[in-house]
Amino acid sequence: MEERIGILQKQIAVKAEEPAAPSKFNVALKSYEINESRISYDDASLGFTMTMDDFTHQGMGDFTQDLFILSTNTNATATNLWYGGVKYMHQVRTNLKADLDMDMQNMKFTFKENELQLNELFIGLDGWLAMPKEDINMDLNISARKNDFRNFLSMIPGVYKEGFKDLKSGGTLELKAFVKGTYNEQKMPGFGLNLKVVNGQFQYPSLPVAVNNVQLDLQVNNPDGVPDHTTIDLKRLHVELGKEPFDAKLSVRTPVSDANINATVKGSVNFANLNKIVPLEQGTTIRGTMNADLSMAGRMSAIEQQRYEEFNAGGSIVLNNFNYSSKDYQQGFDLKECRLTFNPQHIELNNFDARMGKSDIQANGKLDNLLAYFFKKEILKGSLNLMSNNLDLSEFNTQDGATPATAKDTSAMTLIEVPGNLDFTVNASVGKLSYDNVILDNLSGKVVIRDQAMNMENLSFTTLSGVMKLSGIYATRERKKADIALNMDISGFDIQQTVKTFNTVKKMAPIAERANGRFSSNFTMNGKLDEHMQPDLNTLSGGGKLSTANVTISNFGPMLKIAEVLKMDQFKELDEQCEYFLQFREWTC
Repeated sequence: MEERIGILQKQIAVKAEEPAAPSKFNVALKSYEINESRISYDDASLGFTMTMDDFTHQGMGDFTQDLFILSTNTNATATNLWYGGVKYMHQVRTNLKADLDMDMQNMKFTFKENELQLNELFIGLDGWLAMPKEDINMDLNISARKNDFRNFLSMIPGVYKEGFKDLKSGGTLELKAFVKGTYNEQKMPGFGLNLKVVNGQFQYPSLPVAVNNVQLDLQVNNPDGVPDHTTIDLKRLHVELGKEPFDAKLSVRTPVSDANINATVKGSVNFANLNKIVPLEQGTTIRGTMNADLSMAGRMSAIEQQRYEEFNAGGSIVLNNFNYSSKDYQQGFDLKECRLTFNPQHIELNNFDARMGKSDIQANGKLDNLLAYFFKKEILKGSLNLMSNNLDLSEFNTQDGATPATAKDTSAMTLIEVPGNLDFTVNASVGKLSYDNVILDNLSGKVVIRDQAMNMENLSFTTLSGVMKLSGIYATRERKKADIALNMDISGFDIQQTVKTFNTVKKMAPIAERANGRFSSNFTMNGKLDEHMQPDLNTLSGGGKLSTANVTISNFGPMLKIAEVLKMDQFKELDEQCEYFLQFREWTC
């Protein structure tokens, strides 16, 4: 028996060494579909983001072949596109019909019959795209299939809305663009754009004011994908809103190494005419005037090296009596005046006087480094004097245009993030500042905003029937969390008001809920706040002194039990005046 088993094992081993015959199994994919999806693409290295809602895609082709035709149809109800922090497409209805020559061996795809529709702008694509290895090579040409100004108008969000089909328009459009070269982690393809509008005009039949004499001549060119080789020529922009003309010109060379800029803006806008030009959403009102007269010419290096005499810049932009309100922003924004004046060194905010709902803001100051911030993504620097009689931060915390929440529970707070591209010094004087149910009175002090952090210097205010003096840092360098390093001097806070305002006090000291009186403290605290502005108790550390005065503790469960067991009623209510020295590290709850 053992001998026969050994022979069988040898036979199995020999068969295992024999190579298997190749499989003849093939899969023929005739068609595929993606239905009602949301597509999101985010390339942080390029500052490029695109989203597509209600995305539907169908494709048909024989993927078992090396060469075949792939027929596709793609739709999206709302396409949004951002590049360099600027939104170029907003809720655009998109449809693409395209047949592609598929060369699977060389991974090269050539556009044949195709048409891209963006709202009512029809664009043709010609050329090819190849992915032989990790690089993406391309040679694509884009052009408008219809040359009416009306088609271009459909890409303007404020104009393209219900009733657009009845729009009366005139004028011609020329749109050509190309993308050619290699895309990878180190290189970008070359690109170009030629956009012209001649004698454009439009008017809604139901509205009394027309937009006339629209002239646009824009050329953008980059032959090889090197960002510094980009040239921008806005040779002419002219538009007449009713009888009010507005003109602009712009020329930019070597935008990365040393931007050479020549720009002019001149004109006026009466915002009250907008509802006579385009139909606004029901409940929306807008009025006010803007006057602009601005020019600049020179190289960025002249400003960076403080050779201000070599950079010509001057003029002003003034907004007067501007008011905006809508169904989703019923509290409204009312700007009495905003006056900006320009010179080579900085932009001066001479006056800013605004009201937003219950809040009012007055400000003045200056901005430095604006051009470097715009062209080189450098940090925007400046100083600001901020004054307010009443400032409700909840009015600024809207989401998706909705009216701010009025929840009283501080757990509903959201983390206030500090921008990373600012280097600002703010001198503040606020009569009343509120956020949810936290109210600060007579706030004054200095705040330095830098490197995603707020450094508070000698900040003082009254709250909870007492006074707080605060110095320290609040930083949001970590996603959905904030680091705090604070030095607080508290005088005479009411215990009950503190418990009702901050849920964490009740968690850390449950006895406080049954206490009446006041407390004072001088201590330091380091740790983290979560996405709801609540302390992460496991990260807190610090120490200091806590003192109480005339504190009465009543109806506290443990003390009631002690009084019951000892039959001593004096333990049911305690009067206490104490001083504690605290050292805490890694609170757990």
